[in-house]
Amino acid sequence: MTQDIHKLVNKTAVDKKWYAVQTKIKSEQLVCQRIEIDKEKGVIEVEVYLPLIKENNNFKPLFNGYIFVKHTQDEIHKIRYLPGVKDYVRFGLYPTSIPENQISLMEKIESSFNDVTTVDSYLVKGCKVQIIKGVLAGRKGVLTETTKNKKIAIAIDNFGKSVLISMPVTDVVEIETI
Repeated sequence: MTQDIHKLVNKTAVDKKWYAVQTKIKSEQLVCQRIEIDKEKGVIEVEVYLPLIKENNNFKPLFNGYIFVKHTQDEIHKIRYLPGVKDYVRFGLYPTSIPENQISLMEKIESSFNDVTTVDSYLVKGCKVQIIKGVLAGRKGVLTETTKNKKIAIAIDNFGKSVLISMPVTDVVEIETI
């Protein structure tokens, strides 16, 4: 009998996974507080994580509109219908789990670095891009720099030399090959 209980406890611990939950605008902290209250009452068994960054002596979410929760699949419906929650991040019909090492990485970044900025992950230094607006529309290049103000520099090799230019990030798209 005790062996069965031990297996059940271990299975539950193994079955817990991290998920990203999208919240309504500026509701991240309220949803986290609600989860903690329900956890204290014994209504749910969920770990919650809201990565924060310091900006102008204030703390704000690293990812606006998202929190991270760790639980079994049985808890999904309890979180999904909390006030302030939009939905789980999904690929297909089911919420997509996040590997533990990615949560650990966010925790390390949050605790070790004061100046953290996020950028759209589809446009990172070194990716191949094509200009879609303006007089250089159709030209291809490599993203060589990104900055806080959403300007980029692109090396364009079509002229036998590279030309570095700055333009809004909205004027380029990532492409597979040059």
